[in-house]
Amino acid sequence: MEGWIRIQRTITEHWIWNDPVKLKWWLDLLMLANYSETKVNVGLQIYECGRGEVISSLGGLAKRWGVTKDRVRNFLVLLEKDAMISHESYTKFTRITICNYDSYQTDLHDNQTIAKRSPNDCQTIAKRSIYIKEKKNIKENPLSKDKGQKKVDEQLSPSNSAEFEASIQREKLPSKEIKDIWNECCPSFPKLLTISENRKNKMRNRIAEMGGAEKALEILKGIFQKMESSAFLKGDNKRGWKASFDWLFENDKNWVKVWEGNYDSNNHSSGSKQSSDVNDIWNI
Repeated sequence: MEGWIRIQRTITEHWIWNDPVKLKWWLDLLMLANYSETKVNVGLQIYECGRGEVISSLGGLAKRWGVTKDRVRNFLVLLEKDAMISHESYTKFTRITICNYDSYQTDLHDNQTIAKRSPNDCQTIAKRSIYIKEKKNIKENPLSKDKGQKKVDEQLSPSNSAEFEASIQREKLPSKEIKDIWNECCPSFPKLLTISENRKNKMRNRIAEMGGAEKALEILKGIFQKMESSAFLKGDNKRGWKASFDWLFENDKNWVKVWEGNYDSNNHSSGSKQSSDVNDIWNI
């Protein structure tokens, strides 16, 4: 493994710092995580492995760490409960996603800095980083289209970043309404039964990006309808990948892509399962 990873000093305040064994495993996962998208060969199949993801098997990690598969499984469950990772188990491998990987492993430029971290935020290894652009440009409308360059950019100044974070926590999360709209609009996707704290945290962030709960409910209904109408998101693609509720809320990019029509069926050829913009479509 070449290169390096960023480690915040505030890791010393995290519970994992006091457990040398689990700390070693956590650091190993960070070093195993892909810095950029790549393809991984598992058996006779090729799988896409995104930035901040690890594709491995429980047996492979158990052999690497010199423990049993049950200990590895319990460790991953523990990390997921603390919203440090999410993981999906498949027949031959496990896909592990490092939460907020971009917040810690992205190189900062001259016009960026890192705001003070909230002491109560548990969505990543210590406290979540909020990137702030020092140049105070006019805030871009997240629902507008500008010559194909579609971005959602919450531009906060150091003086109001804490206030913004507090407002996210203060606003009542319409989780029941969102669950009902999802189940009504997306019958082709797995029915949503429960909403965990991890899901709620991500939902709060996405709702804030949409402009608050009132606006978000209307936007989400449109997004869910688009997902239901999208053959691509329902598995009609080269690798048979299907979108999910959690994928939609995972970051600040996925919901925007759906809302702006990147996955509309008229943008893809269902017969050949090819996209006119392959690089963008596989960036999921």
